[in-house]
Amino acid sequence: MIAILYQLVKLDSDQDNRLSAADLSTIAITRPDGSDYKELITEVQSITNHIVLNETELFLL
Repeated sequence: MIAILYQLVKLDSDQDNRLSAADLSTIAITRPDGSDYKELITEVQSITNHIVLNETELFLL
């Protein structure tokens, strides 16, 4: 399966009245056409790397 991976800031987790890279993020995917949005992980501090393991698996570090 081919998908688009998103790292979204949805909440002002550091309460500085702005959404920025300093806030916790949410990891989500969609199909290439943008359909079937699914949130996979919430409250992520950072992603340092990712590896596509095979057609259906992605490893996030």
